[in-house]
Amino acid sequence: PRARRPRQTIYVNYRGQRIPLAKYGTTVGGWRSESVDGTVMWSYKNSPVGTRVWSRIIASPVWLPPESTPARELLVRTGKKGKDRYRPNKHETGPSYASAYGLVAAYHNTFGVREDGSIRIIGDEGIRSHGSVNYMSIMRRHSHGCHRLHNHMAVRLMTFVLARRPHWRKGQQSIGFNRELKMGDNIYNLALDQGGHVFQLKTPMKVTVLLGRIRGTRSTPIETPLPKY
Repeated sequence: PRARRPRQTIYVNYRGQRIPLAKYGTTVGGWRSESVDGTVMWSYKNSPVGTRVWSRIIASPVWLPPESTPARELLVRTGKKGKDRYRPNKHETGPSYASAYGLVAAYHNTFGVREDGSIRIIGDEGIRSHGSVNYMSIMRRHSHGCHRLHNHMAVRLMTFVLARRPHWRKGQQSIGFNRELKMGDNIYNLALDQGGHVFQLKTPMKVTVLLGRIRGTRSTPIETPLPKY
């Protein structure tokens, strides 16, 4: 039981003031199922603390599940029998309002600063600020470290950013994603060839993820996977 559930607040620093733009229930990090050497384990997924940049915002984004995602979580029942009992869950991958990334997502990237002061994108840790159609889970269910918003809040935030920052419309992503999903003796192919619509910011926007207030007795996460009984 929890007397207080976690909340996330988005601030902007403007002329020496710290102004809150939005506050809503959320979860960042938690225990999630992960395939480790072929065995499904509990693994703690946290959100990296520190400054990252948003270099692109993607409308109708597609989620590309990592190899560590158990195959069962990527399949949905069809009501049929035999091999046709399951099929890849395209609603989960998207593009779809009900996908794992919802209607819109901003990608958190690590970065460096060149001698002329410009920003150089270094890497992608798989962290996003994105929408979610699973409204009732925002304050209950844990994420994989992403910052989840209700779909309408994600659209409002990203629209606010794009209306005030120069950007290019790069258009639809072209991707070539294939993964075999094994369920029992059957193998299902998850293939995605098209992603979302990309808005590329001309100057990446810095976003700082702060360390939240830890209210439990343990102050650090357990970093090793644990058996899932």
